[in-house]
Amino acid sequence: MTALSPTELWVLALNWTVPEWQSEISHLTPEQITLIAPAASWEYDHENWQKKLLNALAGLSTPSSLEALGKALTINQIIAILEHTVTMPTLLAKLPPIFVGLPPPIFRGLLATIPQENLSLLKPEALTEAIQHQLTVLAHELSNELIAYQKTLELKNREIETLVLEDVGYTEIDFISHAIKDLFDAGMNIFNLTSRALVIAWNTDRLDIIESLSKIKENCQKHLTTSVGSPKEITPETTNLWVSLEKRLNSVFSDSSHTNEGEILPDHTPAIEALAKFDVWYLSDYWQIGLLPHIHSKNHLELDISENPKAQQTHRDHLFLSVKQNLARLGLHSLGDLKSHSIYSRKALDEFVRHNRHLLHD
Repeated sequence: MTALSPTELWVLALNWTVPEWQSEISHLTPEQITLIAPAASWEYDHENWQKKLLNALAGLSTPSSLEALGKALTINQIIAILEHTVTMPTLLAKLPPIFVGLPPPIFRGLLATIPQENLSLLKPEALTEAIQHQLTVLAHELSNELIAYQKTLELKNREIETLVLEDVGYTEIDFISHAIKDLFDAGMNIFNLTSRALVIAWNTDRLDIIESLSKIKENCQKHLTTSVGSPKEITPETTNLWVSLEKRLNSVFSDSSHTNEGEILPDHTPAIEALAKFDVWYLSDYWQIGLLPHIHSKNHLELDISENPKAQQTHRDHLFLSVKQNLARLGLHSLGDLKSHSIYSRKALDEFVRHNRHLLHD
């Protein structure tokens, strides 16, 4: 088959029967084995791909041919091979050269996706140089990723601390919250992968690998707990991204909205009083926001100048009462309600009222 072009060989392999995978693959060069290995995968034969893969293994016996196969295996293929070692122990002898050829990203994917109950299938291979090399490469990658992760956390914290609150609508707050959750998930991915790698590393005789992975796991857990945290675990003693976000947002309700210091208004403060922190003071402000929907023109906010002062005051009192009632219809009775709806600016209030305008009509 050495005379066949790569395209011709690929088409031929796609059409091999299950028995032909064992008889034909033994005649191929290492480069050709690497070329046709993906043909024995689920993507090209949903029904018989595992049988083809196992027959390919049966037809290969030299380290160079098995290493060539390993270079092109997918994550699902290497998982299938490992799972079949339970019922086909003869496969165990072929694993070391396969792992020599296996690309580090595929090994990483293997660790990340293999069912937890099957992770122990890798333990017997932990003493081989191939697996130890894979773990060494992975530990180096995870160490670099953790350094980058820490820098990302620091940048996100600085971003939160310098938020221009006047520009922050509740959609922006929702975006920031999702970004923090994504950072937590990213950290958990590092943590979980390191934990799985350690399950294998503990079966090696390489203390350097164990110590490296243990350090990564410990530092990652520290970042997850103290740097990212959880929105459900905000206390005066904690310092993390959720605390920084809450502190920065709450500063708008303090004596100074330009710092994170100052006494914060209590949550039971009436919403209409808290809105003063957004520079919402006058009837014209409430009208512009949409809290006086029955007033169709700004000119109608005040009575004709010919009306007596008492009538004008009564008119204004009635409009302020309408504002309070409309805030209640929106579920905004207190400062605590504003916070629960992520309303920390006039922009956020505008967005919220616009989105819930239907609640203001009888």
